[in-house]
Amino acid sequence: QIEREIGELEKKIGSIEGEIAELELCFQNPATGTDWETTHRRYAELKVALENLYQDLATRWELIG
Repeated sequence: QIEREIGELEKKIGSIEGEIAELELCFQNPATGTDWETTHRRYAELKVALENLYQDLATRWELIG
């Protein structure tokens, strides 16, 4: 059960890290007409979500021992 949860968390982390990487590329090579307010807000939301997932993952690992 816990190992399955860890696997799911790792998939979510990978997905969010990928989206963060895409946004970071957007910051480096901005497209014309980019909505910077929305982009920065999404980036901040993803960073918070990623931190929460890392905390959840650490908690699961502690349960395993």
